[in-house]
Amino acid sequence: MTWPEDVSAIAAVLQTAVLAGAGCVAWSQASEARKLRVAEAQPYVVVSLQPDPVARSLINLVIENLGATAAHRVTIEFDPPLTSTFDSDGSARIGEWTVLKSGIATLVPHQRFTHLIESLIARFGREDLSNRCTATIRYQGEAPDRREYEYAYELDFGAWYGSHYVGQKSLDDVAKAVEQMAGTLRDFRARAGGLHVAVFDGAEAEAELQRTHRARVKLPQNGGLEVEERPRGASAPGRRAPKSRSRS
Repeated sequence: MTWPEDVSAIAAVLQTAVLAGAGCVAWSQASEARKLRVAEAQPYVVVSLQPDPVARSLINLVIENLGATAAHRVTIEFDPPLTSTFDSDGSARIGEWTVLKSGIATLVPHQRFTHLIESLIARFGREDLSNRCTATIRYQGEAPDRREYEYAYELDFGAWYGSHYVGQKSLDDVAKAVEQMAGTLRDFRARAGGLHVAVFDGAEAEAELQRTHRARVKLPQNGGLEVEERPRGASAPGRRAPKSRSRS
């Protein structure tokens, strides 16, 4: 094999290697893009503890689908079992929630379920109640494959102890203010014998003021001053005419 033939063979091998590498990179990118599309299209159900928006000392158990497709046959298990001061009387009201007993048939995207489960004030200092538990959630994706998903979330009631926050007004506060105003108005009506309304007519009041002013200054109806005509040299009423003095 001559030198030009060797160079051509080496160039062909290098070209083949470059093409093979580009093909591998393209296949990898396509595979990652497919995984991303699948991940974006799958349901994503989360379980969390969140303070109640009305009273932050109350804790809600929240189950929500943050994914782009619906989740089916959603079930939740707690380890250790979920406990609450609401069950201190032995009623087990927390576990009687249908979602925890029987699960959720279908949870569509951005749909959420909330359940009031605890009061942090009542739970504080209760050594017989564990603040932490693991919530394992299982569900299925959309047809046709009905892929099964399983995630575990650590729930901690003690995460809010010692925290600080700024209170915010909500629609509930507006409703309470309106109810308070309605009660005050009812009390006022009961004490005053009803609500009295005084109507002020500005035009009539102005006309009455003009009539009073005319009566005082003796203004005629045409708005001019009344002037009494007297002969030349006559004195005004109530005044004596000046006496003429003659020189001797």
